Amino acid sequence: MYKKTIPQQTLFGLDTQLSPHLRERLESSWPHLFKTEVLPILFRNESRYAMLYGKTGRPNFSVARVLGLCLLQEFNTLSDQQALDAFSFDVRWRYALDVNDDQDYLSRRSLVEFRRRLAAKDPEMTLVRNVFDNIRDSAIKKLGLSARDQRLDSTHIISNIRTRGRLALFTNTLTVFLRSLSEEQFSRVPKAIRKWHQTEPEGWFGLGPAEQRDKLEQLAQYVYKLIVRFASDAQVKNTEPYQLLERLFREQCEIKKTPGPDGDSSKGNDIQGVEKGTGINI
Repeated sequence: MYKKTIPQQTLFGLDTQLSPHLRERLESSWPHLFKTEVLPILFRNESRYAMLYGKTGRPNFSVARVLGLCLLQEFNTLSDQQALDAFSFDVRWRYALDVNDDQDYLSRRSLVEFRRRLAAKDPEMTLVRNVFDNIRDSAIKKLGLSARDQRLDSTHIISNIRTRGRLALFTNTLTVFLRSLSEEQFSRVPKAIRKWHQTEPEGWFGLGPAEQRDKLEQLAQYVYKLIVRFASDAQVKNTEPYQLLERLFREQCEIKKTPGPDGDSSKGNDIQGVEKGTGINI
């Protein structure tokens, strides 16, 4: 259930627990800039993300702070575990995101689920791009900068957030399909996929951005192999998990024809997972 964050600071914030010297250093570095300039923009845009949540159930963790955590994660090129540890233990992150002792823990599941919903509901990353646009416009106005020359940092960050979200989509869809199979059907699954299902379904969690993209390529291969392996099995093909597998591949990947030995492109197939704006070769 979506619950809007109330951006009200506590009377005794994190900065009041530091010595005057440390507080001065904190307020003259990036955490203070993030807290005073970026975080308010995240709060103002938070209601746009209500579409990711239902109208019932447990209230969500602060969307603005989860999004802020994702931005800081990509700025610093951290794995999910490193980012969550920084969120809980690094004073600078806690100050930048304005969290108190009751808000300084975010579960792995919550972070992964947020990105999964974002990738599923907004595959074009329009919501995140809008946040970047707001931050950019605010910075240009306050610093009096020229917008004639632009960097593409935001494009890379958005791509990484989307990759992590798509990774969760592939992992969840594969897991649902494999669990739906009978013992006899499961024995027909390629050995590598069976090993992954039994030992590594969430093994990507500690990987960095580049490694996670490699993992996404691997999972896309698994999806395609399972679709082909059970395409002639009417019992499996008519099930919802298999149809979800097909839908995932249809929406997230494409088959790219490659020339055969005689130059005929219809003779060979290569699979290429396609992310709009970023290709994933398989």
